[in-house]
Amino acid sequence: MRARAREGFTLEDFKAVIYLKSAEWLEDPVMCKYLRPETLFGSKFEAYRNQKSWKKELTEEDFDLDE
Repeated sequence: MRARAREGFTLEDFKAVIYLKSAEWLEDPVMCKYLRPETLFGSKFEAYRNQKSWKKELTEEDFDLDE
């Protein structure tokens, strides 16, 4: 985080990356293990920060159609 802060990134940038990647990876059993500082604030931080908002692709299971 210190390295990214020295590069000029702000607290808001850090929060945005945490929010974006959590929304994308938290429910993914493969990717959730990468929700850690080494991954989020490493060499790909700027790419994560510039990533467009992540939207979950909805499936039939996301809706309760029986009601």
